[in-house]
Amino acid sequence: MIEGKTTEEIRETFHLPDDLTEEEKLEPLRNTTDDPRIRLLNRLYAKTRKELQEKEKLKGINQAELEDERSLEDLLLFINGTGEDSKSRKGGRCKKKCNHRKKKEQSKDEISENSSSSKTDPESDDAFTFDTELDGDDDLDPLMKEELDRIVKRQKLDDHEESPKQTSVIDIVSDGNSRSKPCPPHPGFLHGMCIRCGFLKPSDEEGDKHSVALRYIHAGLEVSCQEAERIKRTELQKISARRKLYLVLDLDHTLLNSARFMEVTSDEYTYLQAVYLSKEITSDQCKETGLHSLQNLQMWTKLRPFVHEFLKEASKLFELHLYTMGERVYAQTIAHILDPSGRLFGSRVISQGESTCRTTKDLDVLLGAESAVAILDDTEAVWPRHRDNLILIERYHFFGSSCKHFGIVNASLLEAEKDESAEEGTLATTLKLLQQLHTAFFDRCYQDAEGQNQHYTGEQDVRMILRTLRSRVLADCRVVFSRVFPTRLSFPEAHPLWQLAERLGATCCSSVDASVTHVVAVDKGTDKARWARENKRHLVHPRWLEAAFHIWKRPCEEDYPVDDVCVAIFSKTEEKPRPDVHQSLSTDY
Repeated sequence: MIEGKTTEEIRETFHLPDDLTEEEKLEPLRNTTDDPRIRLLNRLYAKTRKELQEKEKLKGINQAELEDERSLEDLLLFINGTGEDSKSRKGGRCKKKCNHRKKKEQSKDEISENSSSSKTDPESDDAFTFDTELDGDDDLDPLMKEELDRIVKRQKLDDHEESPKQTSVIDIVSDGNSRSKPCPPHPGFLHGMCIRCGFLKPSDEEGDKHSVALRYIHAGLEVSCQEAERIKRTELQKISARRKLYLVLDLDHTLLNSARFMEVTSDEYTYLQAVYLSKEITSDQCKETGLHSLQNLQMWTKLRPFVHEFLKEASKLFELHLYTMGERVYAQTIAHILDPSGRLFGSRVISQGESTCRTTKDLDVLLGAESAVAILDDTEAVWPRHRDNLILIERYHFFGSSCKHFGIVNASLLEAEKDESAEEGTLATTLKLLQQLHTAFFDRCYQDAEGQNQHYTGEQDVRMILRTLRSRVLADCRVVFSRVFPTRLSFPEAHPLWQLAERLGATCCSSVDASVTHVVAVDKGTDKARWARENKRHLVHPRWLEAAFHIWKRPCEEDYPVDDVCVAIFSKTEEKPRPDVHQSLSTDY
């Protein structure tokens, strides 16, 4: 009932009193992870609090100006222009007026100092500093001079409010409903209120395409596209000093694999109990197995081997973000398992509800320049606008239900009683790639898979560096295809495998010659396949190209022969056999 409503609407729905002052609503947020976005929000809060204090002081000065300290008798004598001791009374009034001016000037000096310390627009200082002396006004009556002062001050305030450069101060009328001119363009909104001027966003603009929702940073927060781009440019300038890029990580099939309790068969559960949940396993060893039972979600979650070491090392080079198409409660639960202390991710956990689209992912919710962002995900289709930033990772299919979901006929790791190798598995290989990317970005050099030093001379852009690294994987290979696609195909260059080989740096050709190094085939009996064996060239299955794309290095050709049974998993695996002694285990879970 309250989803999407503002704070005021929620209070009205439940008849809750608004007992918070403006200052209490602008209290700074906790920032234990030193998040730059929370720092920005706290600066905006501090700026608004400072402006409220300045307005209160200015209100006190204006009220003091309206006070008249003369007695009723003095006022009547002044109106009538009579009185025996008019000169002495005039002198007394002048003396009081001088004291009053001194108090006002002292208060205005304090406001001027506060305005300069808040680093606002220099022109805005004029709005709070006024001249109270008029040239040649010694003969004017003090009351007339005071009235002139008020007129001049009011005119300066009006001019200041109409100035297009002033966007951070508003006047709130006593009834609290009407407001002064807003500050278009608004930098952002918090629960429908501009975070700079307090303007209330119309309800029909909730789906405004000119703003980006950042609900994962703070509930109800959204910033304009212009402000988001400004923040991204500012953060890009700080990257060299910080030496940290941005890394967006997917959860399911990338860092872990989850399955519902009902999807795990009794045989699989018996195996899990024997291998991962045995009574002989200590608490530390249980943590290393990576198997977690999420009772609140009725799910099993198996972490990918090497995931904790991967996150620890990657956090030294990148600012980590989690981005999943799962629900918020699931994302937060997994984030706590991966990062119990909250030091790795902080509030940078984006679920489907915080994404700008429910079916795809986008970097618009990330306040970091796209040229400094790397993405680690198992699905290319969910990143239609940022495929150049993507490092496509091999899917982690631990549970049998995961293979069924993707239509894979091969056995899952659990069914095969195996698991990925921690030292030579997918995450260990990907970490080396990320280290190459980081050094190429900041140091213009890196070590390739063979340990050779390589120089990078291109743009300081993650997308260009990934393209360069990928193009060197099969740079020395010349490939011919056999029975992979029809021979009479008009444009074989348009075939996905042809394009994949070229993206990896290989040279593709249609016929065999002495320069050919690899024949990619699905049948050992073709003419090109026989030529490869006779001339001692590599005869490999198309999965060899796919493996090169996922592991970012040239795979061993002997692991991908042209057989009826091809390799199902690119990463190195380890056997996880059942214990010799089987105990009677209950399957009630």
